Amino acid sequence: MIKMGFVRVAALSPNVTVADPAANAKSILELYRKADEQGCSLAVFPELALTGCTCGDLYNQTALLKAAESALCEVLDATEDMDAIAVIGLPVRYMGGIYDCAAVIQHGQLLGVVPRKSLPRKSELYEARTFAPGNDICCDIDYAGRCAPFCSDLLFSCEELPAFTFGVAVGDELLSPDAQGDFLARCGATVIANPAAACELVHREEMRKSLLAAASARLSCAYVMANPSSGESTTDMVFSGHGMIAERGRILAENPPFAGDMCKADVDVEMLMAE
Repeated sequence: MIKMGFVRVAALSPNVTVADPAANAKSILELYRKADEQGCSLAVFPELALTGCTCGDLYNQTALLKAAESALCEVLDATEDMDAIAVIGLPVRYMGGIYDCAAVIQHGQLLGVVPRKSLPRKSELYEARTFAPGNDICCDIDYAGRCAPFCSDLLFSCEELPAFTFGVAVGDELLSPDAQGDFLARCGATVIANPAAACELVHREEMRKSLLAAASARLSCAYVMANPSSGESTTDMVFSGHGMIAERGRILAENPPFAGDMCKADVDVEMLMAE
């Protein structure tokens, strides 16, 4: 929904079946359609939502990577009639490397593929063991039967409301000293879509809220963070589907840990542009 300078955005956390992209595509489609029916213009799904973020060494398997691409094709074909833009996390192989990416889609079209720019050297998921950083990638890619730009610095702008310009920062980037959201905001993004995969630890919920609110205040933007649901909970990690939407230092909407699959809010992008 775009009305009077406001844009409705949503953070979604679908049910996840680890390493089963076909099942995850169905869960994503169900929530995607729900967000579209409720007037959302931007629907953000978690990091690696199509495969699950806890696949470990399975990310190196061609079968899983091809299944993720086929699942994205299914989502694209099923959403040609939907107006909402979706940001969906998935692994992508390109030129011998595997990248932690987010696909940006609308009306059945692949608008862009955004690789995670930097990877933590130390984290619960050991991303640097599997994925290549997307710092220097900027080209076109043939993926899911479409050709689209492949770059971590992409901005997406709405013709109807130019103040609605968003970028995608993949991963738990609020803890990074070189946060991608900072760069995107400097380049004109009023909304940062953040597909993340943050697990739960003691006091992590409060810290996450503080970091998100502070980043949105410092950058005069809106942040939409989506985290995986409890279906990701394997070995020694627990995921809760904690999703949040912040605008200029305020948490506008929150899907508390283990409480649901969707939160949405109306963001005043014209005010953010003015700021």
